[in-house]
Amino acid sequence: MLIRGTIYLMLSQVVFLLCGYGVHIFLAREFGPTMYGNFGVIISIIVWFELAVIRGIPTAVQNFIAKDQKNAFAIKKFFFYIQLLIATILFIILLVSSPLIANLLNDGALTDFIRIAAFDLIIYAIYALYVSVQNGLREFKKQAIIISCYSLFRGLSIILLVKLGFALKGALIGNMIGSFAGMVIGISFCKLEKKKPKTLNKKGFVQFVIPTTLFFLVVNLLYNIDLWYVKAYLLKEAAGYYTSAQNLAKVPLFFFFALSFTLLPLLAKAIEERNYEKAVTYISQSVRILALVLLPVILLVNATSEPLIEMLYSEKYMPSVSILNILIIAFSLLAFYISMATVLIAKNEPSIPFIITFCLVLFDIILNSRLIPLWGTVGAAVSTTFTACVGAVIIGFWVFKDYRVDFKIMSLVKIITASLVVFAVSNLYSTRGEWLIANYILLLSVYIGLLIFFREISREELLSARRLLLKH
Repeated sequence: MLIRGTIYLMLSQVVFLLCGYGVHIFLAREFGPTMYGNFGVIISIIVWFELAVIRGIPTAVQNFIAKDQKNAFAIKKFFFYIQLLIATILFIILLVSSPLIANLLNDGALTDFIRIAAFDLIIYAIYALYVSVQNGLREFKKQAIIISCYSLFRGLSIILLVKLGFALKGALIGNMIGSFAGMVIGISFCKLEKKKPKTLNKKGFVQFVIPTTLFFLVVNLLYNIDLWYVKAYLLKEAAGYYTSAQNLAKVPLFFFFALSFTLLPLLAKAIEERNYEKAVTYISQSVRILALVLLPVILLVNATSEPLIEMLYSEKYMPSVSILNILIIAFSLLAFYISMATVLIAKNEPSIPFIITFCLVLFDIILNSRLIPLWGTVGAAVSTTFTACVGAVIIGFWVFKDYRVDFKIMSLVKIITASLVVFAVSNLYSTRGEWLIANYILLLSVYIGLLIFFREISREELLSARRLLLKH
């Protein structure tokens, strides 16, 4: 179930990434570094506010529905009105505070754009709630379809409106159209049986939601503090360079949202049933998947970052190369961090990752304020990477000790060896343009071949994954 659900959601993340990166590449070339940097900063602000309605209530919905599917309608109904109220309050706060936010970023012209983008808060909140219902029901295929439709409508709307001459305003309105389409499809998929609800543990819900929401808000600060510092204290085009590198570096993070989405309901169910052996198996599988994907990605991006930036964003964005080489490590560590935090959330202990993350944010602020004046954009990237490393070590130790996870060292050695071989091969020659994509496919084949040779993955696992991909 974990592997199948992860594949479904990874496929939806592939659609999300293709559409999302297609939009970013289009806007980067269409706008240039300065306006594209403004778009990246505005979206990061909106996403931070949306995190309160993406990760708080929806995480509670998927967690509690996973434990009590027969009572899904009552749980959804209870949380819907809370979600709508929170989204409305946040919308008003963002609308009123937009001049202050723009001034803190040393760019008062952003005020009106932030206000336009704020309208997405309410629409996206409802969309996120209905996605979480499907996750709690373990209907991963339906969840993947909703996410994919949202991504496609968003991407097409943004490109069309920008091409029609609406520029940055068009991009922000297109973002809202995508959310509206996802919301409509999510509602149409939600066919819950209206049973007479049993007594809901509303106090338990609230005790879960508040620390979970706070956790995801502070986690998102880790993603964006560096960009906001760059926008406020460096040249205008620096935010464009940093946004382009940051978006590429976030690829591992987006893929492992799929893992955490799948892990949470399965782990919550196993813990509810006191099946700790199954819970440990899920955690071990997750760590193995993380290692299998993250290690080669880090090395390959560092080996090919220059032609990758040139192919996607053009030569104007070459200052992004050094930033990307560092940030890919940071976001890979954050992918591990989020996955392990999911384990504690599934155990109804969201306050633990919240406290850890809050301390990390303070640490990150100190590092950015010290290193950006010294090293500029590289200093921002180093700050995020070092903070992510500290967080990964702390939460990894906590989860492994708590669940006594026995991750095989030889498995890690094989994955590292295969990744290093692929890294060495990638440095033997250089490819650019469309040939870079062919090179990635070749290197991926070499990597998988080495893993089969080392008996780290079996042919049966590959065939099973292939069957799922072809079927769905």
